[in-house]
Amino acid sequence: MGKRFGLVAAGGAAVLAVAAGAALYVGSLSQSVAGTTPEPLVARSAAPLDASPQVRGRPGVAEPTLPGPAATSAQPKPTVAAPVTQPRKEAAYLTVPAAGISHLKIVTYSGDPDNARGTQINDDGQVGAPRGSWGGVAPGEVGNLLLTAHRTSAGAPMAQVPELRPGAKIYVDQGATRFVYTVSSKRMINFRDASSRALQTAAVPGSPGKKATRPAIVLSTCATPEDNAAGDFWRDVHGNPTHRIAVFGYLQSVASRS
Repeated sequence: MGKRFGLVAAGGAAVLAVAAGAALYVGSLSQSVAGTTPEPLVARSAAPLDASPQVRGRPGVAEPTLPGPAATSAQPKPTVAAPVTQPRKEAAYLTVPAAGISHLKIVTYSGDPDNARGTQINDDGQVGAPRGSWGGVAPGEVGNLLLTAHRTSAGAPMAQVPELRPGAKIYVDQGATRFVYTVSSKRMINFRDASSRALQTAAVPGSPGKKATRPAIVLSTCATPEDNAAGDFWRDVHGNPTHRIAVFGYLQSVASRS
């Protein structure tokens, strides 16, 4: 019995020790939760975030631009078609007092300026008025009324055209109507360069690609003396030189002829 009592006492002491240890652990845990700030967790490093999204493409390929709010444009307003002007059958004549031109007949032809037909018209001492897919309009119409003539041959009708100054008057008479244009500027045109030729044939002279809103006129003549002086003796199959001198103008008024 004494031995049994000793075992019981030893077991009880062990139980008390376990209980005391548990109490100490719980107290320590409670203290940690209630009054101690735990150590912060160290997060794994991440790549910095860019403020604007990027699109990664293949090397050597241009990155596409992502549209933003500013890229949105307002819907274009519907355009009203201009009234169609029926071609007039009366012959037209050119008069430029400041250039010594008086009542010179204008002959319309199809194709590019200064082609075989246009050169023949000029060789006959007349004014050529080309029309084609590139443009060309009748007197008084919105767009470019392009007129060509010789400067050093066939009577040299446009010999003084390069001397015209802004403000000079150009008259185109057709039937009982007189169209009065005013010179605005002049340009040297290289006929061997497409972009330079476009300055002369544009619907708005000097501004290729711009939409015409008013009638314009171009007087074009060969720059043979200037080319020869510069040592440029090139000629096309029709005998025309490299350069042209083009005088630009715009319609100022329309009057009736008595």
